[in-house]
Amino acid sequence: MRRILTILAVLILTHRAFAAGESPSVSFKSKPTVRNAPSGAAVEVQFELAAPADVEVAIVDEKNQVVCHLAAGLIGGEIAQTVPPLKANSLAQSITWDRRDDDGKPVTGKVSVRVRAGMTARLGKIIGDQARLTGNVYGLATDEAGNLYVASGGVYSNLPVFAIKVFDRKGGYLRTILPMSASLPAEQAREYGQASASVGHLTPGNFVALSPYVQSGGIVAFVGNQVRDGVLWLLNTDGRICRIKTDGVPVAWMSAPKSVQPSGGPMCWAVAPDNKTLYLAGWWNTSDKSGDGIVRKVEATTGKASDFVSIEPTGNKTWVGEVNGWYHFTNWGRKNGLAALHGLAVDKNNRLYVCDRVNQQLAVYDSAGKLLGATAIQWPDLVSVSPTDQTVYVCTRKVIDGYKAINEFRVVKLSKAVDGQVLAEITLKGANAPAMAVEAAAAPAVIWLSNVTADKDPEGKKGTRLVRIEDQGKELVVTGELNDKLAPAKSIVKVWADPFNDDVYVNDGWSGLSRYDGLSGAGGPLPITAIDLAVGPDHNLYLYGRAGWNEPIYRCDTAFKPVPFPGTGKPETTLTTLGKTVYGRFGTGWSNKGLDVGADGKIYVRHMYDWDKYHVTAFGLDGRAIKGNRVADGVVGPVHGQGGGLKVDRAGNFYLGCDEAPKGSLKFRAMESCVMKVSAAGGGLVDKKGDSDGLQLEKMFFEGATTVYPHLSPRQVSGCVCKEGRFDLDEFGRLYIPDVLDFCIRVYDNSGNLISTLGHYDNADSPPPAAAPDNTAAAGPGKPASASDIAFGWPMTCGVNRAGRLYVGDVLNQRIVRVDLDYATEATVPVE
Repeated sequence: MRRILTILAVLILTHRAFAAGESPSVSFKSKPTVRNAPSGAAVEVQFELAAPADVEVAIVDEKNQVVCHLAAGLIGGEIAQTVPPLKANSLAQSITWDRRDDDGKPVTGKVSVRVRAGMTARLGKIIGDQARLTGNVYGLATDEAGNLYVASGGVYSNLPVFAIKVFDRKGGYLRTILPMSASLPAEQAREYGQASASVGHLTPGNFVALSPYVQSGGIVAFVGNQVRDGVLWLLNTDGRICRIKTDGVPVAWMSAPKSVQPSGGPMCWAVAPDNKTLYLAGWWNTSDKSGDGIVRKVEATTGKASDFVSIEPTGNKTWVGEVNGWYHFTNWGRKNGLAALHGLAVDKNNRLYVCDRVNQQLAVYDSAGKLLGATAIQWPDLVSVSPTDQTVYVCTRKVIDGYKAINEFRVVKLSKAVDGQVLAEITLKGANAPAMAVEAAAAPAVIWLSNVTADKDPEGKKGTRLVRIEDQGKELVVTGELNDKLAPAKSIVKVWADPFNDDVYVNDGWSGLSRYDGLSGAGGPLPITAIDLAVGPDHNLYLYGRAGWNEPIYRCDTAFKPVPFPGTGKPETTLTTLGKTVYGRFGTGWSNKGLDVGADGKIYVRHMYDWDKYHVTAFGLDGRAIKGNRVADGVVGPVHGQGGGLKVDRAGNFYLGCDEAPKGSLKFRAMESCVMKVSAAGGGLVDKKGDSDGLQLEKMFFEGATTVYPHLSPRQVSGCVCKEGRFDLDEFGRLYIPDVLDFCIRVYDNSGNLISTLGHYDNADSPPPAAAPDNTAAAGPGKPASASDIAFGWPMTCGVNRAGRLYVGDVLNQRIVRVDLDYATEATVPVE
């Protein structure tokens, strides 16, 4: 009972800490002194603070490198339990050092005691480019000024758009309007679903545990490819017809009317000049194609729809039998969705332009739905109308390989819509369904087309391009592509910091890996793959998930040269003692849960021993499995299936992301979990308390558990659990726990006291260019980067190195944020 009460007190007290950079002044009342203990074999370090704060005590060599991590934690004040050998409820401290290093070896040479107090933080560097598009392009639109609006996303493959970015007509980046800027007042931001303002910062809601949505619902498609009167129209995943201003201020989101509920079918929209009437073609339910061949007229204010134009696609034998039609279409995931009536546009005279794939024509209807005429064109897919003359641009789509969704795109310039003449055209290879927008207010007119494949990559396996096509009169010419000057990069989902230097390793949510220099920002994709990674005390890389879901742990050096284990003769561990391999997954599904290498070189992996049943397996320095005394020969287990992460400290204690908190403690919020510390002797979940020490959780008893560190998020409550918060542990035993709900990283001492809260919400435009830090951590001329500049969109994972630089994976903004940790006061005393 005493242990549970202690944990409860810790959970309550964690809310009293100050944010980094915002704490009261910290100073020594008595500066550190060093004297030999009476035996002469040890050293006594004494100091006293003037007020409660966190401290860090270390032995450092002449290069200021730590050779022994003595202690770190909060002292003084109302602390339930401090970290040994620090004394609770005392600002005066006395610590004994036995003249040995972290590995227990005698220390020779000149060393000093370094005492630091009052952790602070500043923005060190942003690694990533705010102009970069992530995943697929879902929508394009242009405004009267010639700017381009791009909706893109797809880090998690099966969930729609995360961002809308704005570029000028030459492709120069201007701003991000979704996700919302933190400069929005809370009352405006609440139109996106949820928002609050605290300590001067906007905090939006979180809605999907597997996906970084800070607004209710993702984006399915733009409603039309033109921005009218400074407002962008779109359909979200809740089926609402939403409107946002070009600066990101919502006009209607949660208050927007509901229309069709999308579920994967192809859809095209257009907005009439009066902004009151919308048109919809294509169907929206992949199991019911009854909407095919119909254009619906939709009331913008109510979402009510009525049939406006109708043809009979199944009555046309050519269409039904055509491999370019949906009815014989077997593309995996239906990414290439085709409809009988597809692309739409409305001109200033309220005439509706319809891409009619059944009759192979661009058809024109008046405001009453009467056919005015057509221009014959094969496989019309998208259409855009010049705002200044009768010119019409049509993109056709002919399927080359239906299963692989490989297409031929043909952009055609017509003199007019009815009986028009082809004035210019260009043919390109593409993958999946394209999006098109035309900016023709200035000369030359510019056509933007997505999902165009590179000449040497016709199947789009290495990614697709958003190309810029100029209308040069008699020719349509590709003059570039968006972001073509950016270096190759994979998505950012999980990050790991090399503790010995500033290398940062990044997983893309599948098995792709990248590496960046955290000081310069240089780096990019690696030639190796893995879904989980750890850097061992031998400075080697330990990888899992290089080729599949069932495999041993692989070891290589940082140049990716294999490093064999002495017990196996290969750079791979043995099978587990049950004859099974380490099991986990990448992508969407039951997942890998963490990998770490202890200070003694033993390897620990958290994985499944049966479907959706997890434990921790250990391997020795020789690469052979160690038989444990827990379930399935593990050393810890069973453990929770939701929640992620695994760390092992120098004393052999385990730290695991868990689903439950101690009974009677603070309740988890949705998508929230905690980190549980388990003794080096092991432990695991059991139905009832036995003779073992541990913690009584809400549902089960966790044998061996000693301490809880709250607010780890995200956590998927059920179903797929492949994306969850990942924490880190430094050499002092401090934990760095990401929280996407509050958009911050929390730093705890080993007893569970909250030392600091780092960061707040913002999108990719934070910090502004004038304050963006360079690789020396200066934030522009004469302006140092501060704690207030630290902003995250979705800080899902983090890693810290021994130099005190914390690297945070910001999934929503697709960047790595480096936070430089420092201290308000410091004193160093030589040891004789």
